[in-house]
Amino acid sequence: DLILMDLEMPVLDGIAALGRIRESALEPDSPPIPPVIAMTAHSEAEMMRRIEKASFDGHLTKPFSKEMLYRTIEAYSKGGRGFSRSG
Repeated sequence: DLILMDLEMPVLDGIAALGRIRESALEPDSPPIPPVIAMTAHSEAEMMRRIEKASFDGHLTKPFSKEMLYRTIEAYSKGGRGFSRSG
């Protein structure tokens, strides 16, 4: 399992959504959280700091190629952690 989380969503941004996911994982008998990959069109240093601080497992900077998406999925489906690439 893998979550691809867009950071700019209309009601709840991706960072806040990840916070809620992580909070729910604290509940008794919660299933483990799969790796969560941030997807954003912003590549400036401040956004990268926010992604890291929010404890995303990695990020993809849009636009990204299908190859990069497939490589990311493959890396995490094999239990890899900390894989982070821009498109």
